[in-house]
Amino acid sequence: METTKLESALEKQEDIHMEETDSFLYAPTTWKNYAITIILCSGSFLYGYTSNVISGALALSSFSSKFLADNESSRTGGIVGLFYAGGVAGALIQQPISDRYGRRAAMITAGLFLLLGSALQAGSVVYSMFAVARFIAGIGSSIGFTVPPVFISELAPPHSRGKLVSFHVVSFNCGYLISALASLGFSYISGSYQWRLNFAMNTVAAVALIVFIYFVPESPRWLVSQDRVDEATQILMNLRKTKDDPSGSICFAEIAEIQQEAEATKNLERGYRHILRTPSHRKRALCTLLVWFTGMSTGVMVIAVLSTLLFAGLGYNSSGSQFALSAGWLCCCILSAAIGGFFVDRGGRVLFMVIGAAACVITMSVETAAQAKWLGTNNKAGNATAVAFYFLFAAVYNGFYDTGSFCYTAEIWPNHLRSEGVTIAMVTFYLVNITWATPASVALANIGWKFYLVFISLTTVNAFVLWFYLPETKGLTLEEVGVRFGDIPNVGSNNEKEIEKVG
Repeated sequence: METTKLESALEKQEDIHMEETDSFLYAPTTWKNYAITIILCSGSFLYGYTSNVISGALALSSFSSKFLADNESSRTGGIVGLFYAGGVAGALIQQPISDRYGRRAAMITAGLFLLLGSALQAGSVVYSMFAVARFIAGIGSSIGFTVPPVFISELAPPHSRGKLVSFHVVSFNCGYLISALASLGFSYISGSYQWRLNFAMNTVAAVALIVFIYFVPESPRWLVSQDRVDEATQILMNLRKTKDDPSGSICFAEIAEIQQEAEATKNLERGYRHILRTPSHRKRALCTLLVWFTGMSTGVMVIAVLSTLLFAGLGYNSSGSQFALSAGWLCCCILSAAIGGFFVDRGGRVLFMVIGAAACVITMSVETAAQAKWLGTNNKAGNATAVAFYFLFAAVYNGFYDTGSFCYTAEIWPNHLRSEGVTIAMVTFYLVNITWATPASVALANIGWKFYLVFISLTTVNAFVLWFYLPETKGLTLEEVGVRFGDIPNVGSNNEKEIEKVG
């Protein structure tokens, strides 16, 4: 009976889509959408910069002699782990801030934590001070990393949501790249203060984030949830108006759907207990966990954080060559993410993630074989092969998996539970990274390439699970996605909402 009701709802949904050729589903993506997306992605950029700045510091003797003279591997793991622990805390506190005070307030909070953490890192005099500062910076970078995909998806027209959210992926990879290039430049400066300069740059960037957010409008969906409909309508009108529609009148159908969805869900339960009790929300939570466990279990963050050390192990001993290879690897990430972003709305989020996971297995397998044969030797061709497959791994992960995953976990949750959903995603992201990245330096020092076998095995299994379990969401509005997870929508006006639950 439940299956019949769901199939009937899906058939009605398809009929409605056929009739909506002139609706807001096809609203143009204006230059304002792009401009606001780029500003919001300054938070994404800062996550990448703040995360990768430690990779550059680890390659500088001025840093390692000051903080890592004793127990280098364990201290490196401690610094990496504390940053991700701060990330867990940031992912948890962003939700109440974002829900109560709005998305803009959450972004400003990110900037303040980043400002404090970066300034303290730049001025650290002992290991413990630096470690605490790294934790604080982790809180800020996590908030700045978590909020933009939600914020962007709530401002974007449905047909270009995937493309605009992919800017988030490009931006944090740009943050990684600029941090690596800055580290390369600062490596040519002599003096004991050398390592501090990149953290000082990080501090300046945090100030810029706080300033930039002043020019961004609040999320219309959040405003509607606060009964501030007039403000929400005005914002959407400004975003949607074009030469053909100078008043932005196309937004009225969109605001009507947002209002109807908000009205239908305002008395619904919220919170994690409700998610666990509701079958459709449990499925969303499990899908979210699977997406991020799979992504981080490919080993991508181990490579990103320890890239300079990994390239050093392949015979590139000068800090200049390590930084140059790290920068090249990040350029590969950016280019592939940008290309993937233009196709994810056509190919589908789940298909992209499955292709990405499968390709990561293949490239990591070749990488492991190359290191098993040539790591620690003087075989230049063999070591170059290992480097090349690090680059290919970056291309397939960022071009396919990253572009699908961020968009998917931001859009599968209904508006009244979206903050909880994204929190589940980002807490999973950071906890899995703590699991893999914290012991990585010790593991690679002791068992080397065998550590990669864990990533290959897990990702192989996870790719099949994703393909057979995750519902596809491409082409649906945020209010319509729920039907794919077992919710029964009300069919009455222009679109359908997640209101009645199956069972």
